[in-house]
Amino acid sequence: TEFDPDALLERAEADLTRVTAEIIAEAGRIAGVSAPDSDTVRSVLDRLAADAPTDETILGLCRDAFAETTAFVRARVW
Repeated sequence: TEFDPDALLERAEADLTRVTAEIIAEAGRIAGVSAPDSDTVRSVLDRLAADAPTDETILGLCRDAFAETTAFVRARVW
């Protein structure tokens, strides 16, 4: 497939600008900030990362989720 490298670059840069704006807006919504910026994004990502499972907790969380899902399905199927 033939393509124009300049057109591809232009499209990629436009996509990056659009997605960056969407990420900033969503971070603002999550943080309750009316004029979000890249610092807002970093703050929201830091908060989310603090809530993420660790190497020590992930297996237990997966086991619990699997048990809950199994119970849910069994209650509705059998």
